[in-house]
Amino acid sequence: MILIPNRRRVSYAAIAIGMTSLLAAGCSDTTGPTNGSQPPSILATASIWGNVTSAGLCGEAVPSLIPIGSDPHTWEPSMATRADVNASAAIIANGLGLESGLDGILDTAQVDGVRVVELTSAVELLPTLAEHDGHEEGDDEEDEHEYTNDEHAHSESGLDPHIWLDPQRVIDSIPTIIEVAVESGFDRNEIESCAEAYTDSLHELDREIEALFASLTNSERIIVTNHDSLGYFADRYDLTVIGTVLPGADTSSEANAADLAALAELITDTGVTTIFSDAESNDADSRALADRLNIKVIPLLTASLTSGVESGRSYIDLMRTNATTIHTALQSVTQSP
Repeated sequence: MILIPNRRRVSYAAIAIGMTSLLAAGCSDTTGPTNGSQPPSILATASIWGNVTSAGLCGEAVPSLIPIGSDPHTWEPSMATRADVNASAAIIANGLGLESGLDGILDTAQVDGVRVVELTSAVELLPTLAEHDGHEEGDDEEDEHEYTNDEHAHSESGLDPHIWLDPQRVIDSIPTIIEVAVESGFDRNEIESCAEAYTDSLHELDREIEALFASLTNSERIIVTNHDSLGYFADRYDLTVIGTVLPGADTSSEANAADLAALAELITDTGVTTIFSDAESNDADSRALADRLNIKVIPLLTASLTSGVESGRSYIDLMRTNATTIHTALQSVTQSP
C-alpha cells in the first residue's frame, strides 16, 4: 500500500535553459552503448527514466518512447511506437496518467507478454496541490488515506505523478528497475555494482541540493508554477507552492479567469517575482499573467532531458541545473529593490 502523507505542498523553480536542439520523433537514445541491430530489451517511456535506468544498468542503452523535448502529458505515439514496444522485453514507465498517450499501447503489450512496470507503484506518493487544498487543515484521517494499487486508476487526478523531481524517490525506484532488468536477462552480479554507484551519486546530488537551499529564508521559499509539477521537489527541499497557472498536474488543462484573478492577487500580496514554467510545454498563460503583473517567467526542465545541452543531458545534470536556477531566482526576491 502507498501512504499519502499530510505534507505541505511545495514547488520548484526555474531554469533559463536553451532548448534549441531537440529530437523530433522516434525513440531517443540515452547515454550508453547500443545493442547493434538487436532491439533494446528494455525501453523507458520518458527520457529521464531512460537515463536513470541506463545509469543503473552500467550504461546499457535504454531508449525512450517519448522523444527528448516532448511534453509527456500531450505527446501522441505513432505506429512505430507500437512496434518498438512489442519488440521489447520490458517497459519502465512512470504511471499515474503521465504517459496517457501510451496507455492503450502499453495495456495491449502487457496482454502480449511485455512487462510494464510503473515506478509510481514503488514509491510514496503525494496528493496534487488541488487535492491537498481540498481537505481541511487537520483532517488527518482524510489526508492519510491509504491508496492501494487497485485504486490508482480511480485516483489519478488526486495524485502527483512527477516523482522523479525528488532524488530520494528516484533512489527508492532503483531496486525495482534492477529487478525488471534481471527478469529481462541482465546479470544481477554485473549490474548491482553499477546501481550501487549510481545510487551513491544520487545521494550526493540530494545532499548538494539540500545544502544549496539551506540558506533561504522563509519568505524566499514561496513558489508559483505553470502547472502542478514540482510538488515532490518542493516537499523534499522545504519550499511552498502557493498556486499554479494551470489547474492540476496535467499541462493539457486550461486556465480559467477566476482562478487567474485569485492567483494574481496572491502573487501581489506575497511579493512573488517569478513564475516557474515548463520548458517542454506551452507557457503562454504564464507569460500573459507575468506580463500583466510585471514579473518574470523562468522555464525549468520538468519532464524531459535535452539534446546537445549539457544542463539537461542527464538526470543529475537536469536536477543540478534546476536547483541552481530555482535557488538564484528565489534568493533574488529579497535582493530586489
